[in-house]
Amino acid sequence: MKTFKSYIFTKNKLDCTGCSACAHICRHSAIKMQEDEEGFLFPVLDEDKCVKCGLCDMRCPVVNNHQNNIYDNQKYYLITTRKEQYYKKSATIGLCTMLSEYIIDNNGVVFGAYLDETDWRVYHIKVSLKEDVEKIRNSKYAQSDPRTAYEDVKSLLIQNTVVLYIGTPCQIAGLKAFLNKKYDNLFTIDLICHGVYSYKILRKEVEYWNKKLNSNIFNLKFRSKRESYWTVGGIVNFDYKKENNKIIHKEVHGSCSPTYRCYAYSSDGKCYNLRESCYGCRFRDEGRFGDITIGDAWFTLKHYKNLDTERNRKNGVCLCMVNTQSGSSLLSKIQALYEIFEISKEDTFLQPALRSEKLELPELRYKLYESLDKEDYGNLVEKQILHTNFSDVYVQYKKKERINAVKHIIKNVIFYDKIKNFLNKL
Repeated sequence: MKTFKSYIFTKNKLDCTGCSACAHICRHSAIKMQEDEEGFLFPVLDEDKCVKCGLCDMRCPVVNNHQNNIYDNQKYYLITTRKEQYYKKSATIGLCTMLSEYIIDNNGVVFGAYLDETDWRVYHIKVSLKEDVEKIRNSKYAQSDPRTAYEDVKSLLIQNTVVLYIGTPCQIAGLKAFLNKKYDNLFTIDLICHGVYSYKILRKEVEYWNKKLNSNIFNLKFRSKRESYWTVGGIVNFDYKKENNKIIHKEVHGSCSPTYRCYAYSSDGKCYNLRESCYGCRFRDEGRFGDITIGDAWFTLKHYKNLDTERNRKNGVCLCMVNTQSGSSLLSKIQALYEIFEISKEDTFLQPALRSEKLELPELRYKLYESLDKEDYGNLVEKQILHTNFSDVYVQYKKKERINAVKHIIKNVIFYDKIKNFLNKL
């Protein structure tokens, strides 16, 4: 008798990314994606409908990691732009937006993650109008539910429509496992992914700020450059209304957010709210599933001093891996919108989220999720998980912000960048 290895049969959560490929592949509708007690999507099997054909197991990207992975002659780049309409409202420079607009301008369709603020879930949606690209911009960090996206993509591809699909590496692997066939009219972008947290965590973050401000927040962004430079890093930015209905713009550093602090700013190098499979992600190394890989150049930029300019510190620098000939061809179509600099493979993989080493899975991660419905979220994170005080952290952040503002003025007054570039040439 065949031994099945995927999560559906083993119930080992370390082996499930929630990509949803199994649920969409099943020809007998025996698998449904449902939120577990932590708020993550997992496949649930209806034993009465299952015929034990094993198709879900054969296509699972975790079980068959490189089955649909085609990459060749990879190139590595740092990319910048002077186009404000792209970098201003993007987490980095807006390269995904540039490519999305090109696809739509050429009668194609784009799929990307959309944060629905009515139920505070993230969904993959189809975008065919340039004005709707705004809906899929910026970072969400909560896992996206593809719903009918895989089936919609296949239908469009069969109709010879050009499709661009943007997602995390495991989601691109899931899409390709579902399609199980190469389509010349499909382009994919996988994002340099640190991991994902659950819908329940996202909702707790929203409740935290609603309670703190005595108002309902909206227009939430986990990576915003509305008021801060790109180099400031993780900025949580949202709007809320005061009693007179005046809209207030609120910005806090990620270290002052319970969710972002557990995600990337814990100060001890640990991540406390990721999906279990993210700690041992099988899709984060050089063998990418996307035609193009896009992310921030946080750990790479320091080796390219010519790009460490005032403009780039403000606007952002994108780290881009071109993994296939299709990706190279697509990127070349919008070359008028950016400036590109080829870099080495070694420097590219200075970015931790591109390395295949497993992350430490802290025991307190389980304490956090087990206590979400039992305790006040802010107090839980401050007192039991991170042992910190967000009020003190915020004061220190504002102090550092004022110091940096003074440094910025001084640098501008003495033409810091010009002098620095001159000295680098000596």
